[in-house]
Amino acid sequence: MLSFLDGKFFGEVKHTKKMLESFGFFLAEMNVQLMQFNNDTIKAIKWPWDIQYLFLNKKYIDDIGNAKDRSLVQYFYNQFE
Repeated sequence: MLSFLDGKFFGEVKHTKKMLESFGFFLAEMNVQLMQFNNDTIKAIKWPWDIQYLFLNKKYIDDIGNAKDRSLVQYFYNQFE
């Protein structure tokens, strides 16, 4: 979608109060509309980034190369459980 829209990316422009309010309003309106969206196929997918499926990512903890980072992730995973 972004490849054919004329204009600049959000991060490339000066952020004014009016623009941020407009963006916030747009996101709120989109959220309201999406709350009415009902699709069984999408609801059946277990997205790894969805907090209710955090357990899907436990197998990747040992892949974190930095021991301090790995320990931190393990700590918060244990808190979640």
